[in-house]
Amino acid sequence: MELNLQQINRELEEIECKYTTKSVKKCPRIPVALHANLEVLSKEFDSLGLPTINVSNTLTEILHEVLTNSRDLVQIHRNTLGMIKQKNIDTVSHHQRHQELKQQINDYKRSVNDLEEKCLSIKKHTNKLALEITDLKKKEFSYKEEIRKLRSAQIKKDELSEKNIKKLQLEIQKLKEMCGQDLNSKKSTNEIALQLLKKYKVNEKVYKSTIKTLQQNNEGLLNEVLNVKEELILTKANYYKED
Repeated sequence: MELNLQQINRELEEIECKYTTKSVKKCPRIPVALHANLEVLSKEFDSLGLPTINVSNTLTEILHEVLTNSRDLVQIHRNTLGMIKQKNIDTVSHHQRHQELKQQINDYKRSVNDLEEKCLSIKKHTNKLALEITDLKKKEFSYKEEIRKLRSAQIKKDELSEKNIKKLQLEIQKLKEMCGQDLNSKKSTNEIALQLLKKYKVNEKVYKSTIKTLQQNNEGLLNEVLNVKEELILTKANYYKED
């Protein structure tokens, strides 16, 4: 039966264990094939901050070190998984919050756009009202000027009418004086009556003509004033209606 290198090493170790004293023998020894792997594993433990493996120890001690570090690795792995899980939860929460904030920003942008459009519309309406107010002020000034002219014309007409009335009063006074003279004359009563009647009719025509003229003037002036007032009222009503 042909023996390989591992079997030879195993036989040599058994012989060494058999003839070595208990104080110095180290049984069983680490297989040669595992020695390099243990060194690599020790370096990996060291890179993770774990105790290294002393490959010169017995197999039991090495196994104890490996198990201890493995248990620590399991705990580290569990903590890492918990951190990753929490990180994923935080990431999802942050993503949702980001989406909510993004939606709020879009809503705010739409609100700002709506407000800007309303402000622009109000500004245009304000400019339009300002132009209308300016036009109304011009019309008001024109109407006031027209009313002033109408009043001035009416005053002149009233003065003229007053002059005519005074003139008629003077004529009446003269007629009265003439009547008194006629009564003292030698004319017959019928002649005096006819003469007075003629003068009275003439004066009556003058009175009626003057009164009619005054009435027509007053009616014309009243109609003009009413038309101006009506136009002012309609203009103001349209202005407040549009506002």
